[in-house]
Amino acid sequence: MDWLEKLRLMATHYEGDENGLSAPEPAFLFVVHQPKATPWSETVPRTSEFESYFSIFGGGVLGPQIVLHSLAQIPKETDHWFRLLQEDKEFWRHVGKKNSVVIANDPDGAPWVYNAQTGKVINYWWKEGAWGDPHCSSLAEFVEFVFGSHEGEDNWEMVKRQAGISA
Repeated sequence: MDWLEKLRLMATHYEGDENGLSAPEPAFLFVVHQPKATPWSETVPRTSEFESYFSIFGGGVLGPQIVLHSLAQIPKETDHWFRLLQEDKEFWRHVGKKNSVVIANDPDGAPWVYNAQTGKVINYWWKEGAWGDPHCSSLAEFVEFVFGSHEGEDNWEMVKRQAGISA
């Protein structure tokens, strides 16, 4: 099952009431918001992969507390991080202002940056001024990383079990 199908199954699980939740409780560490009709900001690059992602996913928390931003939140988060790191030479070696956006934050708040020109998604440990692992070669690889095994637990299997997803 590919990454889009996993997100689609989770989005279906959570669709329903005004909060986007239909399940009695969210699956542990996994909360998905439905996409909202949001105009595409001029500051957010358009790629087919990004458009597919936002057509079924409106942000949420996936896996080890990785907060994924909605399409509406991305310009604000990107502006915040770009301002904070404006003097950080290491950050700007891999980030282009016109083709990169902050799509998520890890549990410590560090940004995950999507580069539309290269397709890569990488995590920047801003307190140390260094890039973290993994360096995902695509948005798909990033989502698969989030759903992968962490600390001995396969996150996708945990989601399926907790949410009652049989696929």
